Amino acid sequence: MSRTILNTVLTLIFLGLVYVLAQMISEPIQFQNQKDKRERAVATQLKKIRTAQRAYRSITGKYAADFDTLSDVLTNAQFKIETVIGDIDAGEEVTRTETFVNAIDSMTTLGINTSADSLSYVPYGSTGAKFEMKSAEIEYQSTTVQVVQVKIPWKDFMGDYANPRYSVYDPTYNTTNVSEKNYYLKFGDLNKPTLNANWRKFGKATGDEE
Repeated sequence: MSRTILNTVLTLIFLGLVYVLAQMISEPIQFQNQKDKRERAVATQLKKIRTAQRAYRSITGKYAADFDTLSDVLTNAQFKIETVIGDIDAGEEVTRTETFVNAIDSMTTLGINTSADSLSYVPYGSTGAKFEMKSAEIEYQSTTVQVVQVKIPWKDFMGDYANPRYSVYDPTYNTTNVSEKNYYLKFGDLNKPTLNANWRKFGKATGDEE
């Protein structure tokens, strides 16, 4: 009887060790897969917002401060296209013509839904998750410029993987310290005129914008 009990206990210990070992191997792989998948999805959405902001600026001369304003202009306004015919340097008569194109048609061609709900949608977002969007007019190197920034904390779309213990598998992973680098996935900057982003490149050819 004692030998049977001992064998049972040893078997349970062995199975427990096997389970722990399997978890130690599989957990970092599962985390990285989820991180890659979710980062790619949110980055794709941020790219759409960035394209929408560029279009908004080409119409209004500035960036939108919120999704409702962004949606309204891109749904109802038009792009102005100016065509110039003739070469003034060659002494030719120059004529200019203006045509207008509905912004919503251009956005649809690019695969962008201009509704506020669609533009502000956060893939894998937790309850209440939303992109933080801000725009401003600032002085930069003695010039007045328009700036914009759109961002979201990693913790808002990583689900259970937002637990800080997962940072052991990736030293750049930050879901807790808002003052530190990499807390947000974002593009733009409120202190200088740039639309650069901080997400990784996903197999893009050299020169393709991220």
